[in-house]
Amino acid sequence: WGKITYKNISESDYAEKAGIKILGAIPIPPSPTDLSTQMLQFKNMNPDFGYIIGVPNDSIPALRDSAKIGIPGSKFIGINWNTHPVVIKTAGAAAEGFMASQSNSPWGADNVVMDEINEFMKTNEIPTKDEFYWRGWFNTRTIVEAIRRLLEKDPKAPEDIKAFRQKVKEALENLKYNPGKGLPEIDYSNHQGYTSMKFVQVQNGAFKDITGLVQPKHK
Repeated sequence: WGKITYKNISESDYAEKAGIKILGAIPIPPSPTDLSTQMLQFKNMNPDFGYIIGVPNDSIPALRDSAKIGIPGSKFIGINWNTHPVVIKTAGAAAEGFMASQSNSPWGADNVVMDEINEFMKTNEIPTKDEFYWRGWFNTRTIVEAIRRLLEKDPKAPEDIKAFRQKVKEALENLKYNPGKGLPEIDYSNHQGYTSMKFVQVQNGAFKDITGLVQPKHK
C-alpha cells in the first residue's frame, strides 16, 4: 500500500516540474504500532515536509511518534482519508498543524447531497456523521443516475446480468450530469476521478480550510 504511488511520482518528472525535490521514501509496515525508528529517519532527512501515503492507521502513529522527538504535525501532509475525525481524536495535540487533501465535501456543507442526507435523517438513523458518509451517498447517487439513464434507453438490460454490469460501466464512463446545488458538473469520461481538491489543516483541534479548490498546474 502506497508503494506504487511513490514509484509513479519518483519515476515521473511531475515533482521536479512542481519545484519539489524528493529526498526519499520511508516504508511504513501494515497496521504499525511504533514508528519511532521511521520518524527518526525522517528527522535525519531534514525535509520541508513529508507526504503520508496512507490512512489514519498510518498517520496517527506517525504523528504521535514524531511529536516524541520534536517534529511538529505541520511537517506532514496526508491524503484525503486522513481528514477523518479519528486522526484528531486519537493523535490529540500531536495532530496540531497536520495538513491533508480533502476531495469530498465536509459534513454540513451547503450542497444538494447534504440536503438529501438531512432530509433522510429526519426519519432514519445513520452510522456516522462525517465527510465519508457524504462521499458514500454521493457515489451511490451517481451510480444510480447512470443506471437510471441506462434503463431509460434499455429497460431489459438487467435480464443479462453480465452484460448489464458492462453497460453500467459504460454508462458511468459516459456520464455527464449536474448533481445540483453546490456541486460542479460530474464528468467521468477522462477516468481521472477527482480533478480538484482543497487542503485543510488541524488548527485548535479541528480541520480548517487553508485553501480553496485547487487543481494541478503541471502535467
